[in-house]
Parts: sequence; structure tokens; C-alpha cells
Amino acid sequence: FDQQEQAAIAVSFEHPVPLIPNVRVRHTTLKGADTINSLLFNFDDKLYIGSVDLDLDFTSTDLILYYEILDNIVSVDVGLAAKQVDGDVNVRGIANGQASSSTVSFKETIPMAYLSAGGSLPFTGFSFKAEAAGISYDGSNITDAQAEIKYDLIDNLVVDVGLKAGYRQLLVDLEDVEKTDAKLDFKGPYLGVEIHF
Repeated sequence: FDQQEQAAIAVSFEHPVPLIPNVRVRHTTLKGADTINSLLFNFDDKLYIGSVDLDLDFTSTDLILYYEILDNIVSVDVGLAAKQVDGDVNVRGIANGQASSSTVSFKETIPMAYLSAGGSLPFTGFSFKAEAAGISYDGSNITDAQAEIKYDLIDNLVVDVGLKAGYRQLLVDLEDVEKTDAKLDFKGPYLGVEIHF
């Protein structure tokens, strides 16, 4: 897409009670817009000719239940996630000799395996982390992975505040979900702020 917008927010709740998993909720919005020039473009049983405008509005919400296997200089979390993907793709152009538009919507909740690993460099304020969630089933595949480096600006008993930079890729390949096939691949660098109470 020529124009893209992305925003993400995540909230985690960790506790010392064994056997009860920690909880993390992450919400991501992705929007894209572009114009393509194609001799023939088939979408939603319509054949578009020439210039076609595309708009995508996509949200992803994760509910992650995880356990901390390690939690010191090196940290490892494992668990299960449920990802709800909800999207609309809109196409506008000339079909059958007249101005036309089509919108295809899809919505699905998908269970996934979750793994996170990271570590800190003592006395430097720097830490790193990588996490991935994914599943493959019935011809559909979803992978959500990211890696980041964080620097702690504030680190005390009351609150920790850190700046982080990383890279994330979200690949969604859905086959026959609500009679729709969709293959979306979002990837790129990001900047963020993390606050830990």
C-alpha cells in the first residue's frame, strides 16, 4: 500500500500465583490505501478495468495466557493466544463499463501457540526481547512475530519507563473464511514506549 497507518497497544497483568496464567491483551489497527493500474482486476465477482482504488481497514486483537518459565537476566514465557482478525477490503473503479465498488469483510478468531524470550544487559539499561505466535490449520496460516531492543529511562521501585525500537511482521493467510480467501502481510520497524508498574 502506498499509504499506511498502524497503531498498537498492549496491556499485561502478571502475578505471583502459581498455576494461574498471566494475561496479556494486544490490539493492533492497520489501515492502507493505494491505487493500482491493471488491465484486468477481478474482485468480489466483478472485473475491474484500468485504475482501481484499494482501501484496507484491519484490526487484530490478541488475548494471551502465558506462564513465566524463567524470570531473571533471561526471561522465557510460553502460553496460548486467541487472535481475532477483523477486516474490510474496499475496491473502487470501473466494472462492466460503469463506476462500481465492492467491499469484502472477514472476521475470525484463531487459537495460536505463544512464545517469548528475552534478556537484559546488566548495568546498561538495555534489554532485548523476541516473541512469536502462530498456527497453521485447514490451509490457513497466521504468524505474528516481533523483535525489539529497549532502553530504560526510569528504573525504580515505583515505575519503570523504557523506550523501545523493533521490527514486527504479521502474516495472515486465510483460506475460505466466511467464503473469503485473504493473504495479508504487514511488516516493518516500530518505535514504542513501555511503562511497568
